[in-house]
Amino acid sequence: MRPLILAALLAFLIGCSARTPVDPTPPPIVSDAAPFTLTLSTTVGMGQDAGRAIVMARVQNSRGVNLPDIMVQFATDVGTLSADQMHTTADGIATITLIAPSTARVTVHAGTLTAQTLVTSQPGSTVQPPLEPQPPAPPVEHPPPSTPPVGQTPAGPLSLSLMIANQPTALHAGTVFSVQVANGPAQSYAWDFGDGGPIFTSLSPTSVHTYATVGEYIVTVTVRDVFDRSAHTIGNVSVRPPSYGVVLEAIPSTVVVNRSAWLTVFVTPMYGAPQPTTYAWDCEGLGVDIVIKSTNTMECTYRHIGTTISKVTVSSGLVSASAEKAIIVLPPGGIDTAHR
Repeated sequence: MRPLILAALLAFLIGCSARTPVDPTPPPIVSDAAPFTLTLSTTVGMGQDAGRAIVMARVQNSRGVNLPDIMVQFATDVGTLSADQMHTTADGIATITLIAPSTARVTVHAGTLTAQTLVTSQPGSTVQPPLEPQPPAPPVEHPPPSTPPVGQTPAGPLSLSLMIANQPTALHAGTVFSVQVANGPAQSYAWDFGDGGPIFTSLSPTSVHTYATVGEYIVTVTVRDVFDRSAHTIGNVSVRPPSYGVVLEAIPSTVVVNRSAWLTVFVTPMYGAPQPTTYAWDCEGLGVDIVIKSTNTMECTYRHIGTTISKVTVSSGLVSASAEKAIIVLPPGGIDTAHR
């Protein structure tokens, strides 16, 4: 009987040692804030705007959520770009303008992602002609972009609806415009972005524009349809400077004199503002004994009975903002909520 038991135990141990070991290494974790997809689109100008094109890059994470404040870099092998790098807006979009006399290959980088697109355009009036005289090219018949439907007349007046994304918008960030047309197939779109720049004419109902100055702008888009009718509509754009939303909290907000409270400042960067790098703490609000730190918390000791206004100023070098918090300081023997 004992030999049989020993044989069964030996067979069980051999079977256990033959099993494939489980890899204890967990799968890599992909951050939701890391660029996962990089999508490019272009809008090419026509007429006086031939030779110009708008290149738009959209950055999303692994869940398809648009990623703001991602640095996107642009490069071209032909022509010039309005900017070689730009942060994405709240919609995950970064846009630049390309001026090129011929087809250009635009390369875009976002994090570890790279994408390319070919932008084909005809040289516009601002492009210098070749130095060598060229023989005239034979005339080529080009059909119009679209023709009126045979036997059909418009059912009503040309009607437009303009939509403007990510409003208010940040300075130097791309603002996306889209117009919907009713009662007529559209043939061309002329965009006046209201900042004194030239009118941009294209075949696309969507356009992107970058504003270089803070302010309020009136945008006008004029649409011409295949029946040679035109209509226009306007919209308002608000361009804001980088700023911070700042809230200062204290735990507790009532202390006994010569006791302390912990202050925490909560900062929300807005309109392209970077994260703050310095925090100037004025615990008793007297403008003296200011403590400069790189963290958003501070332990403050209060030496004056009464109501003290604590203050903090956050800054990134280019953007700054302040917040205040009232602290009630009681005499000895008062209710000490900090050290009960």
